[in-house]
Amino acid sequence: KFVATDLDSKAIASIRAYVQEEGVSNVVAMEQLDMTADNRWEDKSWAGPASFDLVYAVNLTHISPWAASLGLLATAARLLREGGVLMVYGPFKVDGKCTTESNEAFDQKLRSQNSEWGYRDIDDLKAAGAERGLSFVKAESMPANNFILIFKK
Repeated sequence: KFVATDLDSKAIASIRAYVQEEGVSNVVAMEQLDMTADNRWEDKSWAGPASFDLVYAVNLTHISPWAASLGLLATAARLLREGGVLMVYGPFKVDGKCTTESNEAFDQKLRSQNSEWGYRDIDDLKAAGAERGLSFVKAESMPANNFILIFKK
């Protein structure tokens, strides 16, 4: 079963239309979600504390405030079963530095658009995850200078 989320209501409407058009039956909810808010999914009929095996976030951390990354980690820690996995896909800094010149340019562009945005350092996410009960497993290199960060509860 899947729960699809996005901050943008237009994205949720698009997901809803796709699910209906394609007859997808394993998407149990489509929710507008602000990770900077106190999200209590445990109160939803389709969720509960420790009720998820996997939380997967794509391109969230660099186009949102740091508070959204912290919200993601806290929400995942509450929702994941023991042994559950959080996977976070996107571009990240390694040891405080972007991994390519193009990533550095994009990071600067993001920060010029919104001072709260920008690439996050993997070490900062590891530390914030640990503070919330998530153990860092590894950072897997992906195409286009991205990573998947894997945490386990």
